[in-house]
Amino acid sequence: MLDRHVRVVARIIAQPDAIDEVRSVLIDLIEPTRQESGCVAYEVLQADDRPAQFVVLEIWATRTDFQQHMESDHFNRAADRLAKVVAETPSILSYTDIS
Repeated sequence: MLDRHVRVVARIIAQPDAIDEVRSVLIDLIEPTRQESGCVAYEVLQADDRPAQFVVLEIWATRTDFQQHMESDHFNRAADRLAKVVAETPSILSYTDIS
């Protein structure tokens, strides 16, 4: 049986003077997100050679679980904080495993 989990790749670019703030916001999201129903994996990465660039890798059991995450209070608080310190609108792409 194929694994139909939803995989999400979010790319966040911090303003040059706000790298620490973006890192803090993303770290604050880790534990409450990992405790959500349907969260299979949630990782926050920072580029070695471009410290303003962050990637969040997520795996959700269902698309509904992912949508509920996007509507959660902790996600929306983080989104509000990030809106003030990112260099561009974050890219959030979801994928379904087809292999």
